[in-house]
Amino acid sequence: MNAGAQYGLLLAIVFIAAGALGSLGTALFFLLMAAQLAVGAVIVWRRTGLPWATLGDVVGAVGALAAATLFARGIPLVSLSAESIVFFIAALTGPLLLAVEAHVHRQQWQRWRAWMSEMSAIDVLLGRHIPDLRRDSA
Repeated sequence: MNAGAQYGLLLAIVFIAAGALGSLGTALFFLLMAAQLAVGAVIVWRRTGLPWATLGDVVGAVGALAAATLFARGIPLVSLSAESIVFFIAALTGPLLLAVEAHVHRQQWQRWRAWMSEMSAIDVLLGRHIPDLRRDSA
């Protein structure tokens, strides 16, 4: 199983465990996701210089923060609240931005994918899955 799938499985397990604690547990999960995505955006930009991937992390962080706000306030995720709309827009936009990145900067994206082949879920959690493409290309 590749690192992305491992990480997704880990997130699913943590999400279910957080949900067992109620809406505040789920809010904490999304708050931690927002923090990880925000830090990830900085790391992606510094190490790769890939603008669309960086923006994808920023959008993801905003969406996760919106979800955290909803759960902290006890509002259903599927509602007509501004936070819910932001969450769903982010959930749709983030993957599209990564697809744009893969198309626009193919060579760097392929190098990143090759780098990822040796990674695990722990590497993704710690940000080690993001290669230093700026240094490697210099």
